[in-house]
Amino acid sequence: MCANSLRMARHVLDGRVSCIAEARRCVGVFLAAALPAVGASMIADALLAASELVTNAVQHAPGPCVLRLSDDGRCVEVAVTDSSVRAPVDRHAGFREGTGGAGLVMLQRLADTVDVRLRPDGKTVSVTLDRERHA
Repeated sequence: MCANSLRMARHVLDGRVSCIAEARRCVGVFLAAALPAVGASMIADALLAASELVTNAVQHAPGPCVLRLSDDGRCVEVAVTDSSVRAPVDRHAGFREGTGGAGLVMLQRLADTVDVRLRPDGKTVSVTLDRERHA
């Protein structure tokens, strides 16, 4: 891939519940402009990943978060940076109790890679989706 084929977008989200829908809209617009075009499966997977990442930021980290999207023609990356210094953990999903908990496991099954980078002022959680696998 030549260097100029890398497309990126960055969106600052306010951290309120309404920003989850905004993140999904941003992903949809970003992928609609992808060349080569991506299929419905990739779009659905990227939307799900963004929803989960931003939902976690809204629930567990105070303040704004940043959604970053990139596409190098082989892989699409969805990443969210927030203010929480705590890494996500695998835990028993509390569906009956309404406490959630299946997000990280779901992302690990959905994505080709899940990466967590902790910093003193927060963390970035990113997922990578291979275009061929998610075609």
